[in-house]
Amino acid sequence: MHALTLTRRQQGALVPLGIGLLLPAVATALYGPQVYQREQIARGLAPAVRLRLPSGKSAKSFSFDLETHRVEVEAVRAETASEDENLRVRHPRTDLFVFDPATGALLAEGSGSTARSGEFSDEHAISADRQFIAKPTDLYLDHGWKVLDPRGKELSTTPSNLSLSRVLLSPHGKYLLGWGQTHSPRQGRGEGMYFLTGPQRDNPRPMRDLSRWDLIAFTPDETGLMVVSPAPQGLWSRLRYIGLSTTASWECTLPQESLPPQALTVSPDGRFVAVASQNSLLVFDAHNGLLLRTIPRTAGWASHCIVRFSPESRWLGDLTPEGVDLWDWQKHRP
Repeated sequence: MHALTLTRRQQGALVPLGIGLLLPAVATALYGPQVYQREQIARGLAPAVRLRLPSGKSAKSFSFDLETHRVEVEAVRAETASEDENLRVRHPRTDLFVFDPATGALLAEGSGSTARSGEFSDEHAISADRQFIAKPTDLYLDHGWKVLDPRGKELSTTPSNLSLSRVLLSPHGKYLLGWGQTHSPRQGRGEGMYFLTGPQRDNPRPMRDLSRWDLIAFTPDETGLMVVSPAPQGLWSRLRYIGLSTTASWECTLPQESLPPQALTVSPDGRFVAVASQNSLLVFDAHNGLLLRTIPRTAGWASHCIVRFSPESRWLGDLTPEGVDLWDWQKHRP
């Protein structure tokens, strides 16, 4: 074998060539991730804005302010391996962080709690307009619930023969939907979902086609319910619309890759409905169940799933351990 020897002139000629080959690699290393991220956002495969909490905080819930459109994120101190679980539960140290959804900038922080609406709760239920709240009359016995106005005045209570463990309040406080038991002198005790209208709260109506495991949300105009019903063994699931003031209804089957469903939300304008699973976010037309968009979900909570539309339906927010991912889902559709 012969060793390759180069003259000084030939070695000098290789220097520009080496620099030319090295610069693209350096540029790719420095700017590649940003370019890739922009391309992913443009293709609708990554959130347009990521709202990130300060270090040491873990996101618990979030909501959009209907007037300012800002995002309010409720956070707790991040758990540590040496932390006393009982102490953390008794003193959660919740903080409230306010973000600008357009830029992701943190605008304010303080103590407090976001008013979570549109979710079943065994502690309290809040209407979407935040004007009404339902609270249990007894936190331990679950005998009944009372609905209060913004001044704390009691507007109504559930009947004495109805015991509800979880309730959902309609967007403007007109209806109360709850899971529990009723006792009738004629029919005895029955367990299921019960629906109570404003002027007829003394006469709960059983909702036979709703189960304990369904995801349920009122439409903003309080005329219907969106329901996601999982099937046994998680083989399939369906999204349904049930009219309350009309007989209108429709249903559609969720894609197999989006199972099992974990969260449901309806846009404030009533045009869209979103279903979240561990792997995807699905957006449907709320008037007919047509699937509009499928978004890969990679950073969100697996067990503590919360999704919400912004007031103008531009953003679809997804809670993550570090904050909230905002998807500009209408801008880039596949």
